[in-house]
Amino acid sequence: MRSPRLLPATAAIVAILSPSPAGAQSLPDSFRLDPLHPASPHSPFVSAEGPARPAADGLRRLSGALLLSYARSPLTVYRSDDAASRVGTPVSNLLIANASIGVQVSRAFGLDLLMPVSLVQDGEDVLAGQSAVPHPSSQIAAGELRAGALFRDWVRPSIGFVAGLRVRAPTGQKTALMGDGRWHPELLAGVFGAVDPVRYGCTLFVGPMYVAEKRGERLAGACAFDLRFTRAGTTIGAESDLAALRIADDVAPHPRIEVWGSLRQPFGPLAASLSAGPGFGAAPGTAAFRLIAAVSWAPQDAAHDAASAPSDRDLDGVPDVRDACPVEAGPESSVASLDGCPNLDTDGDGVPDRVDACISEKGARSSQRDVNGCPDTDNDHTVDRLDKCPLDPAPPGAYAESLGCPTRARLRGDRWLVQPPLSPDPSPSDLSALQEIAFLLRATSAIEQVTIEVSLQGVESDDALVQKAIQRASAILHQLVELGVHPSRLTPVGAVSPDPPHIDFAVSARARPATTPP
Repeated sequence: MRSPRLLPATAAIVAILSPSPAGAQSLPDSFRLDPLHPASPHSPFVSAEGPARPAADGLRRLSGALLLSYARSPLTVYRSDDAASRVGTPVSNLLIANASIGVQVSRAFGLDLLMPVSLVQDGEDVLAGQSAVPHPSSQIAAGELRAGALFRDWVRPSIGFVAGLRVRAPTGQKTALMGDGRWHPELLAGVFGAVDPVRYGCTLFVGPMYVAEKRGERLAGACAFDLRFTRAGTTIGAESDLAALRIADDVAPHPRIEVWGSLRQPFGPLAASLSAGPGFGAAPGTAAFRLIAAVSWAPQDAAHDAASAPSDRDLDGVPDVRDACPVEAGPESSVASLDGCPNLDTDGDGVPDRVDACISEKGARSSQRDVNGCPDTDNDHTVDRLDKCPLDPAPPGAYAESLGCPTRARLRGDRWLVQPPLSPDPSPSDLSALQEIAFLLRATSAIEQVTIEVSLQGVESDDALVQKAIQRASAILHQLVELGVHPSRLTPVGAVSPDPPHIDFAVSARARPATTPP
């Protein structure tokens, strides 16, 4: 009678066991229950190497991190004749602590050292016919000591690269499935960057002996990003960790995929993070669910000499690694393309040269980039290069051929020429002329007083007719006030004469031009 066969599934190990008529077999040493490889303490992410930019006032020479990783069901056995039939869970709960330290030797070169230790491994011995998978014999056990050397630098203010070597030493306890008794060198390379408020990083890990089908080797990648959403620096993000693991010589690699969501909060030199998410794949050690809590400490040296300080050729306090104008001094900016760039203003009009369309001519600000900072002599918000009447203030017109030109009321000397003229009796057509007169007065503070004179035809002794002229002038005054002109600048005048009726607008007082003291 054949004994039931066991199916390798999510985090299953039976693919490397063979049925035996004997009793319980010992666990093999060709895989580990600790597939998570934390990043260096300088990285803000769990597995991917991310930005570690030193500020201008010192390096983060010594840093450390403590990471606790809880995995649910990292080792499960299934029957081969029924993929949905779980035989048992040799390890149902696994808690591993990873303590690491990092040393920043120079601005671009750093070393790190990490030691994992399993704290909890609970589960059950699993029997299936004549095959047995016992629970690991130890709970508290040392893992594989890892040492790394990384070169990390910025090629542009928003992107950098990392390359290096890590080696895992055969210090892990085999009976606790924390090591396989072999040395494992591993190459890594990746990119990272920061475009405020986003940080990101992707890293590729290659075991040189992976192509030679040596057990314990892996080909892996990790990508992560986070987004800062509070002034206190709180970030949310996501990270994926993917790998193909060789659990035995000459055996096809087993996949491992884990995806986590993350929340991070800095507290000065300290930073705390919490990550959680599911796992997928057939590699032993893959968690059905993983929860990761981490605390890192990265104080920054305040004292440093010129040799260790980041290069700052223009001495503006913005390091060259993120200075968008490294040879021109300028202030810091949250916009990467303007960080460290000068706010030059050649014509002194208050519009910086970098956004001034008329660098050598004083002008006014405009929402249109092609005319921003260009002259506007009549102050009507239509720049001279577009204004068809650059000396006559006028509200924006509907037609390009008359842009900036008044259509009914133009100031000539001290009098307005209104065409067609206003009639003695109120008319809806009066509004367009009054709008242009009001616009000019709002745009020109030099005109202090305007007389509104209404002259009606008749006998000068006709008091009722004089009163009617004054009322008409007062009505026009109220219309101009409603259009934004201060009443103190307007004087209504009514008159009667034998001449045809007419309405005049005249400048009766101007501000004296400022004089320069000798």
